[in-house]
Amino acid sequence: MGRIVRTSSAGEEVVLVKSGGTLKNVWVSGQRDFVGHNERSVNITMNEQAGGYTGAGPSGTKVLDCKIDSPAGWSNLQSHDGNGDCTANEIRRNLITSYSSPHYRVGGAGLWSDGLSLGCQQTTVSANHIIDPSDVGIVIFGDISPPHTAQRSVVEDNWILSAGNSAFGAMTADPLGHCPGCPDPHPSFAGMRFTNNTLWTSSRTRFDVGISLGIAAWADDYANIAGTCTGCGAAATGNTTGTQSMRANNAIIADGMLNQSIGSGQLNGFSFANTNTCPGTTTSNAKIIIHYPTHAKQINGIGATLGSAHACIEGDHPYP
Repeated sequence: MGRIVRTSSAGEEVVLVKSGGTLKNVWVSGQRDFVGHNERSVNITMNEQAGGYTGAGPSGTKVLDCKIDSPAGWSNLQSHDGNGDCTANEIRRNLITSYSSPHYRVGGAGLWSDGLSLGCQQTTVSANHIIDPSDVGIVIFGDISPPHTAQRSVVEDNWILSAGNSAFGAMTADPLGHCPGCPDPHPSFAGMRFTNNTLWTSSRTRFDVGISLGIAAWADDYANIAGTCTGCGAAATGNTTGTQSMRANNAIIADGMLNQSIGSGQLNGFSFANTNTCPGTTTSNAKIIIHYPTHAKQINGIGATLGSAHACIEGDHPYP
């Protein structure tokens, strides 16, 4: 396995995988401990070209069998949605570690990092091992570029482990992305699903949320979410703690996602990490919290807490 090492704090990515390219059997290190943190930097960017990915139709960009560690900035790997329908991307069998990124603010700054931050509308994310994300293990963004194609990525058979770092979430479907307002009244996630993934924590770490469909739980007041952006159609089925355990404020939250589907899963090792409530809100620790106006389409196999109050996550991070 070849190794590519970041040597400067300048620049946005260590490796750029252009549309249709493949990165395989390469160790990409952001070297945060030695070079430092740059918020705009990532270890790997997929689908970027001059002016961004601009063509409709398949892009077929792949990152396979790589080791990705010590994130340079906000994420280990990002993919763009482009200005067309980005399809046929693959991220498989990678080892991704973020233990050098802190979960808590340092000198007032949030230096946390995602494992995978994906905007491409059709990506298969499979058999990856993600260790110690300090922000979110895998976050799937809605399409923020016209014509707002449905986000239909499949995240399956991955392992996300919080061993030394706590995380704001293990897996999140985020309709808002990084845009200042909602790009579409209800960005579509029809066909997007988290399925058969394994979530673990140590006895001294936690996920604020194991799986989040929508991001309203990260706001102390739903109206504070810019544009009150609400997605539509994401699913989470068959996810598990396996033979291990997971500590979390809440295992699954659906808040800010219409017509979501939550299927059965084995959360046998689930335990509460925090029993406090957020100021001025009503919340409860539970395996599943559904905000009732978001219209749960299907809930199978796990008891749910239904109520008029939004779930609320304590901490100093507004959303993933």
